[in-house]
Amino acid sequence: MKARFYCLRKRLNSDKTIFLFLALCCLSLSGCRNKEGNFFASGTFEAVEVNVGSLVTGRLVRLDKREGETVKKDELLGLIDSEKLELERDLTRIRLEENDLELELLHKKVAANKISLANDQKNLRRIESLHQEKSATGQQLDDLSTALKLQETSLGASLKELEKPVILRRELETNLKLLERNITDTRIYSPLDGQIVARFAECGEVVTTGQPLLKVADLSLLKIRVYLPAVYLGRIKLGQEVSLRADGAPERRITGRVAWVSPVAEFTPKSVQTPENRAELVYAVKVEVQNPDGMLKVGMPADVYF
Repeated sequence: MKARFYCLRKRLNSDKTIFLFLALCCLSLSGCRNKEGNFFASGTFEAVEVNVGSLVTGRLVRLDKREGETVKKDELLGLIDSEKLELERDLTRIRLEENDLELELLHKKVAANKISLANDQKNLRRIESLHQEKSATGQQLDDLSTALKLQETSLGASLKELEKPVILRRELETNLKLLERNITDTRIYSPLDGQIVARFAECGEVVTTGQPLLKVADLSLLKIRVYLPAVYLGRIKLGQEVSLRADGAPERRITGRVAWVSPVAEFTPKSVQTPENRAELVYAVKVEVQNPDGMLKVGMPADVYF
């Protein structure tokens, strides 16, 4: 009985050894296929985000959208009080009307001076002819010559005086355009199609030029940045299609496109916690992913398979 038990145990040990050997062979072959086949890297989704700020200083009287709401490009999002700017615009228009009236009067004055000058010139020619015929005195000729010079001086002064309202009109027109632009800038528009991801101000607050009011993200096209060692760069090219698996949609088939490969190596970012990996030199690769239904979210982790 002991002999039979010993033989059976020896046979089982032998079978176990064979089983372990075959398992190791399978693992070895599997590892070779992985090494020569696909590889993957992990990252999180990012989106193009734009801060929508105030272009003028004033009181915020309207800000319609809140976090999570979708917006269209050039959609009106809010308003800043423009009453003072509109009053300044109206005042500038009144000054333009006054300037036009002054300009009209000066033009009439110049026209009158030209008529007087023409008459004086005509009289001077007539007196010169009479003087040659001894029918006019030298005093008459001198007086008319002096009057003609005075008239020429007056016309020159009127023409110079005419330049001032012309320059003032250009200044007023430029100021009016500036006010119109500032009034337009009190209206806050969306720069792109997207979703409001942050709101930084509320109605009634006094905002300043350049102050962010909303943050809009374009969620229709997301990007994910991953880092790869140089050994894999030869197998990546721009425009290459890749597959992804997102934590938020593990059963969904997602495809992307390689949009950018960094030309400069860098150390692995600190977000990688393994000290050995942090010391490696890697290259950043950016992949673009279409997201028309908004299933994928900013910050969602995902694996990219090349």
